[in-house]
Amino acid sequence: MRVIREMSFTAVVLSAALFAAPGALSAQTHADSVKLRNDCRLAVQVLTAGVPGPQRTEALNTIGLCGAEGVPALVKVWSAAGDDRAELGLLVTATRGFVTPELVSALFTTLEQRGRSLNARVAALLVLLTYADPAVVPGFDDFVGDSSELLVHHYGAIDHPAPVVGRERLTESLANRLRSTLQPIAATDGDARMRIAARVALKNPPLAP
Repeated sequence: MRVIREMSFTAVVLSAALFAAPGALSAQTHADSVKLRNDCRLAVQVLTAGVPGPQRTEALNTIGLCGAEGVPALVKVWSAAGDDRAELGLLVTATRGFVTPELVSALFTTLEQRGRSLNARVAALLVLLTYADPAVVPGFDDFVGDSSELLVHHYGAIDHPAPVVGRERLTESLANRLRSTLQPIAATDGDARMRIAARVALKNPPLAP
C-alpha cells in the first residue's frame, strides 16, 4: 500500500507540474521580455550619453538585441567610433544582426572618412560586408596586418549564416555600392594600410568578380 500511495503522490505532483508549466513558462517569458526592454532602455541611455567603462561595455553587449530601438544609439556610437579594437569588436557584433538605412549611411560615412582611424574604418567595412552577404563574417585580422599575407589570404564564407534583420527592406545593392566605394580607396587612400584592406575586400566574397 505504501508503494501505491507513493506512486499516486508522484503522479499528482507530475500532473500538477504539467498543468502549471504553460503558465509558468508564460510568466518567465514575460519577465524576460520586461528585463530586455529595461536593459535596452539603459543601453540606449548609456551609449547616447557616452558613459565610459564597464557600463559602456555592457551596453554594447546588449544593444544588438534591441532591434529598431537601438538604432539611434548605434548610429551615434559609429559617428564617434575610435581606435579601440576590443570596443569596436563589440560594436561590430552589435550592429551585424540588424540593418536600417540609417545604419548603412553611418557605416559608409565611417568607411569613407579619411580622417577616421584605420580600425574604425575596417570595423565599418566588416559590418557592410555582412550586410551585403550574411554568409561573409570576416574579422579585423583578415584586413589589418602584414600586407604580403593579407593579399594572398581568402576569408571565404560560412555555411550557416544568421539572418540580418531588415536586409530584405533595403532598396539598393549593397555589394555594388560597397564595391564602387572601395575601388577609389584601394587606389588613392592616404593610408596605405586602408588601401590594402580595400584591396583585400575587393578580391574576396561578396565583392570578387
